[in-house]
Amino acid sequence: MTTALQALQVVERDVSRRLIRSSNIEVLDYKPSSPLPDAQLAPPGTIAVYVACKGSPLLAELKSAVRDPKGGKDKRLLRKIVADLQCRKRSSADDVAKMAAASPVIADLSYAGTTLCKHLFVAPDSFGATLLPYSGGPLPKAAFRFDEYYRDGEDSELECVLVKHSPHLTEAEAAALKKVPPDLVHVFVAPGDLVSNTLLWFLAAAAFEAAVVYATFNISSSSMTEHLHEDAVKALGPAGSARALLALRKDLLRTQRGGAFAPPDLNVEMPGQISM
Repeated sequence: MTTALQALQVVERDVSRRLIRSSNIEVLDYKPSSPLPDAQLAPPGTIAVYVACKGSPLLAELKSAVRDPKGGKDKRLLRKIVADLQCRKRSSADDVAKMAAASPVIADLSYAGTTLCKHLFVAPDSFGATLLPYSGGPLPKAAFRFDEYYRDGEDSELECVLVKHSPHLTEAEAAALKKVPPDLVHVFVAPGDLVSNTLLWFLAAAAFEAAVVYATFNISSSSMTEHLHEDAVKALGPAGSARALLALRKDLLRTQRGGAFAPPDLNVEMPGQISM
């Protein structure tokens, strides 16, 4: 039986033999129609990552709902997305590796030189989704890069849509984030977990985790636990405050996932690929 680590090695070897094309990804600023986080396409303090084949009707609907959520378009689309994610089947690590190797395109997503998600692939007419913690700092243009690894002669392409929902910040936090030097913008966004940096987290876990997170993530803007005390902001300085806020978002995501969905063990059968 193939373990997750062995599956990753198989896919890495396959990727190394492919051609590569890169593109910068636009980040869509999301202002939801509902104040309730469990009715939003991206919870506050996160960037939601959606991946599908280029020209996907769902991604077109997503971009429309994010740009103009009036009338609850975003809530209706979220219900559709969660219903799909909850119906995903299970596969072994070996099966996922074989599907990845057979996929015409495999992609990586990075931000300011940091890899956020690796080995992303989807089947035709399907999609993948996951969440990244976001501190709330200003994101420079062209900071997100989408690298697609494809076989010579293949014309398939993937598309990635990033949905940013800025968190509520105190005046002290917002002022500190604006003062972070340009060469430290990588402290604004991070992978959700070390495991999220691998194919088998995104493909095996994201479907189930996204459904759990969307259903349970609920950060109150009045909660003291989501903010840094003003004295702490002063003591940490801009960069230190940005790192602390990012760690806070990460912890909030991890807490909301809680026991309902833990990162998969590398030696057990894992939930199925996001694109099934």
